[in-house]
Amino acid sequence: MFGLSLGSLAWKAAPWLAILMLCGVLWGVWGWKEAAEAAQLRAEEQLAVAVRVNKDNEVARLKLERQLEADRRLSAAEIEAANLRKKSVDTIKKEHRVAPDSNDPISNYDLDHFDRLRQP
Repeated sequence: MFGLSLGSLAWKAAPWLAILMLCGVLWGVWGWKEAAEAAQLRAEEQLAVAVRVNKDNEVARLKLERQLEADRRLSAAEIEAANLRKKSVDTIKKEHRVAPDSNDPISNYDLDHFDRLRQP
Protein backbone atom coordinates (compact mmCIF):
# COMPACT_ATOMS: atom_id res chain seq x y z
CA MET A 1 0.00 0.00 0.00
CA PHE A 2 1.43 3.25 -1.20
CA GLY A 3 4.81 1.59 -1.24
CA LEU A 4 5.23 1.68 2.56
CA SER A 5 5.92 -1.36 4.54
CA LEU A 6 5.30 -1.78 8.21
CA GLY A 7 9.03 -1.74 8.93
CA SER A 8 9.64 1.54 7.14
CA LEU A 9 6.62 3.07 8.84
CA ALA A 10 7.97 2.07 12.24
CA TRP A 11 11.33 3.62 11.40
CA LYS A 12 9.65 6.85 10.42
CA ALA A 13 7.42 6.93 13.51
CA ALA A 14 10.12 5.91 16.00
CA PRO A 15 11.68 9.39 16.39
CA TRP A 16 8.25 10.94 16.88
CA LEU A 17 7.34 8.28 19.43
CA ALA A 18 10.62 8.91 21.25
CA ILE A 19 9.93 12.65 21.25
CA LEU A 20 6.39 12.05 22.55
CA MET A 21 7.70 9.74 25.28
CA LEU A 22 10.35 12.30 26.26
CA CYS A 23 7.66 15.01 26.41
CA GLY A 24 5.54 12.72 28.59
CA VAL A 25 8.47 12.11 30.94
CA LEU A 26 9.23 15.84 31.13
CA TRP A 27 5.56 16.62 31.75
CA GLY A 28 5.45 13.98 34.53
CA VAL A 29 8.66 15.27 36.13
CA TRP A 30 7.32 18.82 35.96
CA GLY A 31 4.09 17.68 37.64
CA TRP A 32 6.04 15.86 40.35
CA LYS A 33 8.17 18.97 40.85
CA GLU A 34 5.04 21.12 41.23
CA ALA A 35 3.56 18.60 43.68
CA ALA A 36 6.82 18.55 45.67
CA GLU A 37 6.92 22.36 45.79
CA ALA A 38 3.29 22.47 46.93
CA ALA A 39 4.05 19.88 49.63
CA GLN A 40 7.08 21.91 50.71
CA LEU A 41 4.95 25.08 50.95
CA ARG A 42 2.36 23.22 53.04
CA ALA A 43 5.12 21.88 55.29
CA GLU A 44 6.60 25.37 55.71
CA GLU A 45 3.17 26.80 56.56
CA GLN A 46 2.59 24.03 59.10
CA LEU A 47 6.03 24.68 60.57
CA ALA A 48 5.27 28.41 60.83
CA VAL A 49 1.98 27.63 62.58
CA ALA A 50 3.74 25.20 64.93
CA VAL A 51 6.42 27.79 65.74
CA ARG A 52 3.75 30.43 66.39
CA VAL A 53 1.79 28.04 68.62
CA ASN A 54 4.99 27.09 70.43
CA LYS A 55 5.78 30.77 71.05
CA ASP A 56 2.23 31.36 72.27
CA ASN A 57 2.52 28.36 74.58
CA GLU A 58 5.88 29.61 75.86
CA VAL A 59 4.43 33.07 76.53
CA ALA A 60 1.44 31.51 78.29
CA ARG A 61 3.76 29.31 80.37
CA LEU A 62 5.88 32.31 81.37
CA LYS A 63 2.76 34.30 82.30
CA LEU A 64 1.51 31.36 84.36
CA GLU A 65 4.88 31.03 86.12
CA ARG A 66 4.87 34.75 86.92
CA GLN A 67 1.29 34.53 88.19
CA LEU A 68 2.16 31.52 90.35
CA GLU A 69 5.18 33.34 91.77
CA ALA A 70 3.04 36.40 92.50
CA ASP A 71 0.41 34.19 94.14
CA ARG A 72 3.13 32.48 96.18
CA ARG A 73 4.48 35.84 97.36
CA LEU A 74 0.99 37.11 98.13
CA SER A 75 0.08 34.00 100.12
CA ALA A 76 3.38 34.22 102.02
CA ALA A 77 2.66 37.88 102.81
CA GLU A 78 -0.88 37.00 103.89
CA ILE A 79 0.39 34.20 106.13
CA GLU A 80 2.96 36.54 107.65
CA ALA A 81 0.30 39.22 108.22
CA ALA A 82 -2.01 36.63 109.78
CA ASN A 83 0.79 35.48 112.08
CA LEU A 84 1.47 39.09 113.08
CA ARG A 85 -2.24 39.65 113.75
CA LYS A 86 -2.38 36.47 115.82
CA LYS A 87 0.69 37.53 117.79
CA SER A 88 -0.76 40.96 118.38
CA VAL A 89 -4.12 39.50 119.46
CA ASP A 90 -2.34 37.10 121.82
CA THR A 91 -0.23 39.95 123.18
CA ILE A 92 -3.30 42.12 123.68
CA LYS A 93 -5.09 39.30 125.46
CA LYS A 94 -2.10 38.73 127.72
CA GLU A 95 -1.69 42.42 128.52
CA HIS A 96 -5.38 43.01 129.25
CA ARG A 97 -5.97 39.84 131.16
CA VAL A 98 -7.95 40.39 134.33
CA ALA A 99 -6.11 38.98 137.30
CA PRO A 100 -8.12 37.34 140.07
CA ASP A 101 -8.78 39.37 143.18
CA SER A 102 -6.48 38.72 146.08
CA ASN A 103 -9.47 37.70 148.21
CA ASP A 104 -10.60 35.01 145.80
CA PRO A 105 -9.63 31.52 146.75
CA ILE A 106 -7.52 30.16 143.94
CA SER A 107 -7.83 26.50 143.12
CA ASN A 108 -7.39 24.37 140.06
CA TYR A 109 -11.11 23.79 140.02
CA ASP A 110 -12.12 27.43 140.14
CA LEU A 111 -13.74 27.85 136.69
CA ASP A 112 -14.48 31.50 137.30
CA HIS A 113 -10.76 32.12 137.68
CA PHE A 114 -10.05 30.60 134.26
CA ASP A 115 -12.96 32.52 132.74
CA ARG A 116 -11.52 35.76 134.08
CA LEU A 117 -8.11 34.86 132.66
CA ARG A 118 -9.68 34.46 129.24
CA GLN A 119 -11.51 37.79 129.38
CA PRO A 120 -10.03 40.62 127.33
